[in-house]
Parts: sequence; structure tokens; C-alpha cells
Amino acid sequence: MLLEFCQHDYTLNENENKELILEALKYKPDYLSVFSYYAKGVSQLTNIPLICPIDFPIGISDSKSRLSMGEFAIKNGARGVDICFPVQLIGNRKYEKFREDIKNFS
Repeated sequence: MLLEFCQHDYTLNENENKELILEALKYKPDYLSVFSYYAKGVSQLTNIPLICPIDFPIGISDSKSRLSMGEFAIKNGARGVDICFPVQLIGNRKYEKFREDIKNFS
């Protein structure tokens, strides 16, 4: 079983986020999931793989923006990304466009 700690609280400042991550490290998670703007700081605290959610929480950005967010996360220390479903594509049953969007991240 793998343990992932997710810190997706927008309201925390950088110091509060750091304290929370340090507390989580006591439980020895296999992965940490943080917003991309925290990735650089968190990657300096630990070598546990970071995963960043992209376009969280409702996935309304366009493909170019989502790709840019993913590149920013990887550049700042993330080893992977969690891509939120684009609600406008799924809701309108544009599954092929959604598949193309995902392929851009490959």
C-alpha cells in the first residue's frame, strides 16, 4: 500500500505549509501532493516524490494553460502531475478532445 499526503489548502501561507509538510513527513508518505507554487520549497525539504495537481479543483483552463501549469510544476521539482478533468469537455461529451488534451502531457 502506498501513502500519499495531499496539501491542497489555498489558505495556508508559506510558513504554515512548511510546518504541515514537516509534520506529514513523520508518517513517511510515499508521495506528497502540493500545489505547484509550493513545489520548489517542498522539494528542498525532502526527496519524497512530489505530485502537483493541475487546474485544481474544477479544470476550466484551456489546454495551453494546463500544459504551462504542468511544465511549471515539473520545473519546480514535481515528478508528476495530477490533471483535473476539464469539466467543459467531459460535460459536453467531447471525449476525443479530452484524450488530445491528456496526450499533450506525455
